[in-house]
Amino acid sequence: MSLNRAILIALFAVLCAQVSLAQKPEENFESFLKRFDADSSFQMSRILDSVIVVYTSDIIVDADGNGYTENYEAPIAKADWRFKKLEKKEFNNWEIRQLEYDIKELTMAGKQSGVYVVIEFVLRDGLWFLRKYGDYST
Repeated sequence: MSLNRAILIALFAVLCAQVSLAQKPEENFESFLKRFDADSSFQMSRILDSVIVVYTSDIIVDADGNGYTENYEAPIAKADWRFKKLEKKEFNNWEIRQLEYDIKELTMAGKQSGVYVVIEFVLRDGLWFLRKYGDYST
């Protein structure tokens, strides 16, 4: 009987620990974003092992004289990431969209400047991390 009781107590403890972990509060995204923008050390701490960076080619002209650009994605190591300031005042369109439960996208468009940046963040263990950075500016 005491073995069964010990097993029940152990199972109860495991279940309580799992419930405690599952209820970890999610970091407020807007607060995270303000700190991510202002603090270079914090920004580096919120980058996963690598970041997917989107590069846009220069204008390519085809045989018919039509111009177009191409986008290329490449992962860069965390060590190669350089601090990026998200100057909200430089953009007249600043939009945050929820793509999935654990993914948010920040889109920033410049004031008649052709600047267009899209940044993706992912939620891991209740904390937000940079996942993808795309500069589609012309």
